Amino acid sequence: MDAIRNSSVTELKRGSMLKLEQGRGTVVRVVDGNVWLTQHHDTADYVMRAGDSMVLSGAGTTLIHACEDSALRFVALENARIPRKVELRVRGLIAVSA
Repeated sequence: MDAIRNSSVTELKRGSMLKLEQGRGTVVRVVDGNVWLTQHHDTADYVMRAGDSMVLSGAGTTLIHACEDSALRFVALENARIPRKVELRVRGLIAVSA
């Protein structure tokens, strides 16, 4: 496994959604809660619970919806980076982090 280069934790309230751009190679770990995840060009959707993790395979958009209050850790491996754009949508409000 490649060395960890960077990591961050994001807390999501129930009903919130994250939109990640260019996340290929980023590991998403569910620290707490329950989320639904879908990736561009991936026909499967994923329901992830606390303790679950996966490596994002898509170079396009990934959507993560919090089914309940949740906490996620994003880890970029040596050959990847944390996604370049993150939008947090909470009941119609949008906060953007570059």
